[in-house]
Amino acid sequence: MKFTYLKDYGPIFFTEEQIEGPVWLKRTYKLEEFPVFVKENSVIPMDIVHQCIDESHKSEKTLHIYFANTTQRIEYQDESFDITVSSHSDCCIKIDVSGDFDTLELVVHGITAKNIKSNQASVPFENRDSLIQLKMTNNTPSIIIETENEEA
Repeated sequence: MKFTYLKDYGPIFFTEEQIEGPVWLKRTYKLEEFPVFVKENSVIPMDIVHQCIDESHKSEKTLHIYFANTTQRIEYQDESFDITVSSHSDCCIKIDVSGDFDTLELVVHGITAKNIKSNQASVPFENRDSLIQLKMTNNTPSIIIETENEEA
């Protein structure tokens, strides 16, 4: 049995279950299902490194961004790039990336997208239960996410 105190509202990383704090949780977890609690307005970087015969190391970077409805701005710095996520208006979120990267996968939690644009072109993305998955390249350093919350 594990007792956990959560001060803030936030999701559980692997299950996306939302917990509203402050609250004491009393739960039993299997070792392979042990949760990772995430604070809203957080960025979790994940690196996947592939070793290939013809390439020394090929690294793929994935950023999990937990964006709350009330968030105005999240900033994240890495050794090779900077990323800024900000509320662009009531219905849009803007993501800007600068630095040295080829491809960056973004998983933005807590929102549902209606459309994603970069330089007026549409960007392919996938909506899944209040999260969006998309890939940015150094050719698309800035995108606008139009959310489902847009007022008519």
